[in-house]
Amino acid sequence: MIDNFIFTQPPVSAAAIRAFEQSTGVTIPPEFADLMSGPANGARPTPQDTFDVPTRRNNESDSINDFLTLSADDGREASTLADAFDILKGRIPDETIPIATCGCGDELLLYWTGPRQGQIWIWDHEDEGQDNLYHVANSLTELLDSLYEFPAPT
Repeated sequence: MIDNFIFTQPPVSAAAIRAFEQSTGVTIPPEFADLMSGPANGARPTPQDTFDVPTRRNNESDSINDFLTLSADDGREASTLADAFDILKGRIPDETIPIATCGCGDELLLYWTGPRQGQIWIWDHEDEGQDNLYHVANSLTELLDSLYEFPAPT
């Protein structure tokens, strides 16, 4: 699946991941750590960037702009996990970390702990608070496997 990504950042070191975890008290799940420590760190999926959100009103879809990284070399605002984590703290569940930016300002969240650990949810920024979360996938792999090019082929 990552063959279709535009790779924008160098891989993140294990030391950088540990430093983020120590500074935030968050444990980055291995599946996302593997993505960041490989060639897909900060990557943009293209042209298959769209995913369905069946639990969202009207069964909407959304698209991934790019995955967050621990080290941004291109100057994009809030493109780093640390920046997004700080900006969204208190606005998203404590058990989640933002992993990707989506169209129109929404964020993909990964549950890093608790009964939903490993699951991917989308946070709708239009409705502040934590009642605006919609289940997307049971794992990062499931999300990546579900991406398609918009409009979906018929």
